[in-house]
Amino acid sequence: MKYAPDLPPSTKRPLFVALIKLVQTVFLSVAAAALLLVALALYVVPGFKHVSPVELYHYTWAEARADAYDQGNYKDWDKWEHKFDSQIKTDDDAIKYANEMLKSTGDHYARLLSAEDTKASSDDMNEHFVGIGIKLKPRIDANGEPIMGPTKDDGPLMAVDKQGNPLIEDIIPGGPAEKAGIKAGDAFKSVNGKSMQNATMEGLHTAIAGKEGEAITVVIVRQGHELAPISIVRGQVKQEKLTSKMLTAPNGQKVGYIRLDDFMDVNAPDEMANALKSLPTDRIIIDLRHNPGGLMPICLQLASEFVEKGTLVSTRERQHDGGYQTTRFVLDGDVLSSVSTDEATGKSSIRNSARQEAIAVNKQVIILVDGRSASAAEMFTAALQQNGRATVLGEQTFGKGIGQAVMRFPNGTEFHVTTFRYFTPNGTWLGNGGNGSSKSEQFGITPDVKVPFTKAPGIAYGSPRDNQLNDAIDILSRK
Repeated sequence: MKYAPDLPPSTKRPLFVALIKLVQTVFLSVAAAALLLVALALYVVPGFKHVSPVELYHYTWAEARADAYDQGNYKDWDKWEHKFDSQIKTDDDAIKYANEMLKSTGDHYARLLSAEDTKASSDDMNEHFVGIGIKLKPRIDANGEPIMGPTKDDGPLMAVDKQGNPLIEDIIPGGPAEKAGIKAGDAFKSVNGKSMQNATMEGLHTAIAGKEGEAITVVIVRQGHELAPISIVRGQVKQEKLTSKMLTAPNGQKVGYIRLDDFMDVNAPDEMANALKSLPTDRIIIDLRHNPGGLMPICLQLASEFVEKGTLVSTRERQHDGGYQTTRFVLDGDVLSSVSTDEATGKSSIRNSARQEAIAVNKQVIILVDGRSASAAEMFTAALQQNGRATVLGEQTFGKGIGQAVMRFPNGTEFHVTTFRYFTPNGTWLGNGGNGSSKSEQFGITPDVKVPFTKAPGIAYGSPRDNQLNDAIDILSRK
């Protein structure tokens, strides 16, 4: 019998409405509480029971065809419906073949995540993960490029001490490693009895990773001396994705520096506001280099702290099983409005949500970007640049003018698929994110001040020898 799965509902809005009062009261501002609900609404929350592996594959097949933005890539979709039925015995099989099917569409952002990867994604959104709380760095060649391991999947080799032991760049405050006495600059000789000499980043991560509450035994080398074995119990680690500090220009002018790693943390808007208030200067540098993006609602709330009034972004989104809807996100007064229009009927609707206070509208801002600034990082940059609120310095950005729906699926899995394109305030589409786009087209954001990053050993973003940062400091100190 041909299997035709029923698709889950797109949201459960009564649950979100019930949560808002509790969320506001306990730990978030009104704007942040609204933001959390919008972020949660990006997820399908169907309340699935456990399904068979074949059914899991078919849910993916049906949802991909129903919601994908570029329907032209699904013309021969029927051939995939039962192609692997006899080969799917486990959830791992379903995920493997579903991703093989999705790869055929040319959308390399479309994927089905395992339950384990889904949990990791959720932890990332909440700024927490299970681990020991250390920061690592890759080994760099003479040109400042990472030295890769033997195979592509190995990733870069680790930076090492004189004996070839992987170095620990920094310790995350309050994490298990710090509690066990591990220090920045220490090096791993072994983990659970396995030598870590010349390990790759991926290899060391695999050796350390595991369940919360379980202990690992490490042998540490400190300043050339081997220490006695140390037991570290894996636990919840909070990683700070937004950091700030005060810098001083050669002429004595004070300049604030804010580094944002991604747009995944629902607390980021409040953290940005706190950083802006704590830096006693009206000259601010926002570092979005190597920022891969994140959640659109977080991006819009962050932008609303710098823009008082105007359009932040517009989108064109695929509607479930047919048609497209365009939406324009506009700041006006105390609200962030979304004005949506169904392309088929011309019918429009307006929804208003709380916004962050525009506390930085009078600050002079420079945004640092590079070729790995993508997605929500580009959306934020364009919103400030085209509303006259920031100068952009650095290199051409990635060019990911598309976004994905994130849907909770059966058996703890999660499905991602490209469902919309977004456009900057002046209507520019930033590109297809490498999804088979023509090399002759122009993608990404062109900086107002083009400055290539000087790559060399020992030079890192935010360091005293960071030439892009120093140029930004110079510009702001002269204004």
